[in-house]
Amino acid sequence: GVAAIRRIQNNYYANIVVNKADNDKLGTPLTFRVWDASTGNEYSAYGDTLPKLRLDANIGSTANPFIVKVDSLKDQARYIPLNANGFTWFSLNSKEPDMSLNNVLRELKLSDGDFISNRRAKLRYDARNKIWKSDKITGVFQKMDTLNVSDGYEIYLNNPSRQAIRITGQSADPETKVLRTGFSFIGYSTQREIPISITQLNGIQNINPGDYIKSENSRLDNNKTSEANYTTSGWDPGTYPIKPNRAYLIYINQVLRSESSQQSTLSLAGLEDWQWDPGQFPEQMYTYVTIENLPVGNKEDWALGAFVGNECRGFATLIDAPDMNRWLLQLSGDRHTNKLELRLHNRSTGQEYHIVENLDFLGDHLDYDWQNPMPLHLGAAIKRKPSIEYKVANRKVTLKNASLDVYPNPVKDVLQMALKAPIGTYLLLLRNMDGKRIAIQKWESRSNEEKENLEWNLGKLPAGMYFLELLDRKEELVQRQKLVKTQ
Repeated sequence: GVAAIRRIQNNYYANIVVNKADNDKLGTPLTFRVWDASTGNEYSAYGDTLPKLRLDANIGSTANPFIVKVDSLKDQARYIPLNANGFTWFSLNSKEPDMSLNNVLRELKLSDGDFISNRRAKLRYDARNKIWKSDKITGVFQKMDTLNVSDGYEIYLNNPSRQAIRITGQSADPETKVLRTGFSFIGYSTQREIPISITQLNGIQNINPGDYIKSENSRLDNNKTSEANYTTSGWDPGTYPIKPNRAYLIYINQVLRSESSQQSTLSLAGLEDWQWDPGQFPEQMYTYVTIENLPVGNKEDWALGAFVGNECRGFATLIDAPDMNRWLLQLSGDRHTNKLELRLHNRSTGQEYHIVENLDFLGDHLDYDWQNPMPLHLGAAIKRKPSIEYKVANRKVTLKNASLDVYPNPVKDVLQMALKAPIGTYLLLLRNMDGKRIAIQKWESRSNEEKENLEWNLGKLPAGMYFLELLDRKEELVQRQKLVKTQ
């Protein structure tokens, strides 16, 4: 029902006729809204108690009305439009008295398969029981009991009709929480559109040229105009708009760059299904994990991989402190990528295991952080016979106070080498990817500390991938580099 508000003396009255629809339940509490046509604002109106829907009944009178109150500072309603049949990145710029997930999303028409996620959790909707449940695909029960203004959220709806989140409450104070490194999925609680150059995002610590911010459009449409990049002069473009109720993905690559760059050079030659090209897909996902029942032995021998079928989408070794059992997985995919299966492989013994838990791919996302990694558990063993190439390429380095630096790489003709090893006789051995010896030369180290520069003319070698190995007199592997030879 709708009625105009009339002013009588110092009070405001509305005489509303309430109509019952066929599917309305008697006894349902009635809620009230007020529309101010002069400002275009809508407000929620609250009473000490709410009347309930009844048939052929009068509630209140002019002499004794049912009283509702409106606070224009706290009760203004805002609508956040959501995409039909797809993803929406949104944030909240109002604080309701009840910020629970169910209350904020109370007016949406939800169905099985809908989900909501932020950086820490993902929940799916159970239409039968009308509740949000922790996403069991990851094998980890996560919580998102309440929503807050500092986070960004991704919601997926199967409904073909456009819907909107209606939220009422006090305007939120600007609050932005950006991680020191990696991906942050942030909300921005401004009430009006402003350029990024005058927002809090202009003074983030640890930000460097090459970092960027992007919105939902760039994720779904690969639309680069929906991104802003950080340069030595600040954000470019400085007019990039930060809009109310939108969520943004911001990438600070200070530490993540150094950690993830080591992963793509991991050698698993000889295992065809472990070959991975991070540039093959448009989106990346990073997630920290820990393996709670890691087998006894040298932890640094293990590699963790993620797969769609038999196609590798990323892998990692232990980072920084092996004793802490932390892994940073860099994963590749697109918006069609769904479930990722995990495997654990030992580069020394060739042992391989399934991981019990699976991952959902969320593009341009940091799913877990260093302090709170996703716990994983070892599953059944996988039987495979390592090839000769694998055994050669994945031999353990025996001497860690030695170094072998090469440049340029890729190399066309002359390879420059800078070598350091304890005084003694060594061999420089060049192998192809099948493990076959291609060329060999002897090197005498005359110093324990100083590097020696050598040249090796590789101009007559066919183009391809090679291993350059530094071996001691017993032909134990001291250091190794992977080379790319061009024509």
